[in-house]
This record gives sequence, structure tokens and C-alpha cells, in this order.
Amino acid sequence: TLERGLTTDSDIVGWMNTIHDAAVGNGSTLATRQEVKIQALNKAGVVQREWVLLNAFPASRDISDFDASSNEVIIETLELAHEGIKEFLYNETGIARTLA
Repeated sequence: TLERGLTTDSDIVGWMNTIHDAAVGNGSTLATRQEVKIQALNKAGVVQREWVLLNAFPASRDISDFDASSNEVIIETLELAHEGIKEFLYNETGIARTLA
């Protein structure tokens, strides 16, 4: 499960629409599963750790309640299903070693 402040990035919505279209017979199932990379960065923006989800697809998506009288950020939650995971740890020179 991933969480972030809601953005105008429409890649996830497009991916979910592709899956929906394939499920109802209006598109190809080839693009429904993807390799997903999740990266943890340090303060300088350098990758420290990376997880790669194999044949991943969105299982669910939720958006927190909107309160116009509040300054709270709207949170988008995305749950991904996958068929395997690889984990990499990067050293100070940017070279990765596999953990899983």
C-alpha cells in the first residue's frame, strides 16, 4: 500500500482505466500488468533502496475526504497486487546489490 498527497499526475488513473477497459472487453490485457519501481531517496535525492514489483496492477485506490475548511492535504492511497518483488540496496557510488 502506497500513500501520497493527491497530485495532478494522471498515470495511475490512466493505468486503472486501461485495466477496466480490458476487463469489460474494450481493450488489450497486455498493458494491464507492469513492472513498478518504488525508490527511497536520501535528502540529496539519491536512490538508497529500490523495490521492483513484478507484474503489478492496482488492486484498489482511495482518496481521503475533502474538507474545504481545512488546510489538510488530500491523501491518495494505492494498493498494488504483484507476482513477486526484488529489493536492491545502493551504496554511496550508486551501485546496487540485490537483497531479495
